[in-house]
Amino acid sequence: MKKRIFGVHESDYVNEWLGPLEGKVTVMLFRKGKRMSIKSYTSYSDAHVRKIIIPFPLRGRKITEVGPADHLVYTFTLFLLLPLLLLQDLIIFMTPTFFTALTMPFLKLFGKKVYVVCVDPQTALYHTYQKRKSPLIGLYWMFSRYLEIMAVRTADSVFVVSEHLKKEYSRYNENVFLAMNGADLASIEKIKPKRMWKEFTIAYFGSFDPWRGVDMLVKAFKKVEKKRKSRLLLLGGGSQEASIRGLAGNDKNIHITGYINHDKAIEYLKGSDLTVVPFRDDPILKETLSIKPFEYMACGNPILITNTGQHADVVKSFGSGILVEPNEHDMADAIVKIIDDKKLYKKLKENSMKARKEVDFRKTRQAFYKKVSV
Repeated sequence: MKKRIFGVHESDYVNEWLGPLEGKVTVMLFRKGKRMSIKSYTSYSDAHVRKIIIPFPLRGRKITEVGPADHLVYTFTLFLLLPLLLLQDLIIFMTPTFFTALTMPFLKLFGKKVYVVCVDPQTALYHTYQKRKSPLIGLYWMFSRYLEIMAVRTADSVFVVSEHLKKEYSRYNENVFLAMNGADLASIEKIKPKRMWKEFTIAYFGSFDPWRGVDMLVKAFKKVEKKRKSRLLLLGGGSQEASIRGLAGNDKNIHITGYINHDKAIEYLKGSDLTVVPFRDDPILKETLSIKPFEYMACGNPILITNTGQHADVVKSFGSGILVEPNEHDMADAIVKIIDDKKLYKKLKENSMKARKEVDFRKTRQAFYKKVSV
């Protein structure tokens, strides 16, 4: 008999943790809103997943934001569905855990098996409080942190994406397993490369948020183009898009796409020569693990990455990139070195190609998928 699994995931799509699961999988989702939708790419079929759609669209202001009102609506609906949850063999909570954790004691009372998957810790909310010094955010942080710890203590097993989180949550639960982020290799391998220019092309794919350091990359490139023939391709957009475009100015060697379909971005990444992770030294990067370098390696690209967290350690372990300090000067020097040193470039490329199968999320999260199938 196949396992009955219920996924508690505050989103509007079935994610890559829950989609590949075998069995009778049910996931509760928000209705897609007109203003925003959390976008994802998949290579697996989620046709076998039963989707319970809440008749309320996400209210958050950003494309991946779920606001307090959303948390309350989602949790209230989850309480209404408790009779259905009690018929399941396993309930999986995706974090950061907010009010949904309040349902966990009821589930445990009836002997239900509960897993928690922690992708982002609640400390992200604490960092927001530190910046804004708002008493309301402070109270929200304390309550959310309490719920997070309660969820970790209550769960039968906890799966985390970084060594930092494993060490942190092992204080509250002895059954904590490392299941790192990874790339959807099956999807990426189907996509053919597309080259935009014949010149040496440096590419970045992702949001233009301050901590991502896209402005540093633009400044570094302006130094590089004075020394070597090259182009910069920025695939994406975000909160800093206007200022990044202003920084780029009329430079014909810099192209900014704005929001771009994921598969289309992968085409251009695979057709580029060097991919960059220009993150700033942000506290949250020390705690979690970015998917970006995994996707870059799945594309077979050499990587230039700032030494700002475990994501840099992963690249270093595969020998698929160069680590630099998060500033425009070191980044520029490293790019010039990669362009000039053909032997170095060839070695980075070879190592990145070798790493592809190792960074597939089905392998990096093997501990999770094995445990769920038991």
